Amino acid sequence: MPTWSSDRKIAAPVHGFTLLELMIVLLLIGLMATVAVTLDFAGSAASQQQQATLLAQQFKLATLEAVQSGNMWGLDFFRVSVEPGQVQTGYRWLFHDGARWRPADPQWLDAKTSETLLPSALQLRLSVDGSAFEPEQQQPLVNASGAANLRFAPEVLLLPTREFTAFSASVCQSDSQQCGAGVNVDALGRIVMQADNETR
Repeated sequence: MPTWSSDRKIAAPVHGFTLLELMIVLLLIGLMATVAVTLDFAGSAASQQQQATLLAQQFKLATLEAVQSGNMWGLDFFRVSVEPGQVQTGYRWLFHDGARWRPADPQWLDAKTSETLLPSALQLRLSVDGSAFEPEQQQPLVNASGAANLRFAPEVLLLPTREFTAFSASVCQSDSQQCGAGVNVDALGRIVMQADNETR
């Protein structure tokens, strides 16, 4: 006859991870991988090429608008302080209505806005008419009283007569200043992409 031993222990049931817990862990891993890839792309050569191509395409559209409308257009490069010690560069498209500079209609540029701010991992290195310059803080188009800011003028002009300010814009990594792409535009509006030296 079997005897009962009081020192025998009953094993607790073994619990594994539930399906919900596993799905949450996989979701978090996927989100972290997405953020890592996005941050890596922001400063990559592909991102630099993408920004340079966007500027070249918008330049072509702005040129057509300047010729068709008979209005002078401008390209203004600027920098903004987003956080203490962190500066981002960008550019905005403007047109002159005969009295003052106004933001361009984004639809004319096939864009959501007439202003483009580069990712913080990228910076613009610029020269106009062969002279290097640093973008200034973004200037308002109107002063506090609502009148036109007469001290403001964009660095690059696009005239309806198909005359242009020659400029070069290189897209560089903010941390290393390594430039992987860019746009060169001459006084006749010919565009040469810096990465592939292809005239457009």
